[in-house]
Amino acid sequence: MPFSYSSFLSDLSRFNNIFVSGPQRSGTRFASTILACDLKRHFIDEVDFGVGNSDKLLLLLSKFPRSVIQCPGMVHLLLDLVKPDDAIVFMFRPIKEILASENRIQWPCNSDELKKLNVSSGNSCEHKYSLFESTISKSFYNCFRLDYESLSGHPSWVSKKGRSSFVWNQTS
Repeated sequence: MPFSYSSFLSDLSRFNNIFVSGPQRSGTRFASTILACDLKRHFIDEVDFGVGNSDKLLLLLSKFPRSVIQCPGMVHLLLDLVKPDDAIVFMFRPIKEILASENRIQWPCNSDELKKLNVSSGNSCEHKYSLFESTISKSFYNCFRLDYESLSGHPSWVSKKGRSSFVWNQTS
């Protein structure tokens, strides 16, 4: 069945907080931004809590209930952060595109992400997908897989050519 963004929004609307995670460069910021806007929720960007500071994130969530949280750097902590009335939206994008995006912006954090995931080599995106499939999606019922390209019909979508000069945190 083809992806329906309006149906997806309806599914997500019943949850308290929505944690949007996945590999860096997989579209977490774009998806979080449009979900927060379309669901009329507060948007919490990973930079607001220092990318991986869970204490600061929990403080923000106490101030802004029913938020959409962009948190690709916290994949390893998702199961500790979510509550039964929350949802996890996990972004999927072809690894080849993620690596090209990382190279384009000269993303320097793969080794930091590998340390968080407790692995010594490889691409953090592959390990995050594996963690989602093997553990997160099997341990937490309210998980949604969202393919980056499925958002191409959204009015805020920018074509690949149009994104070629985007900086790391640009969503418009």
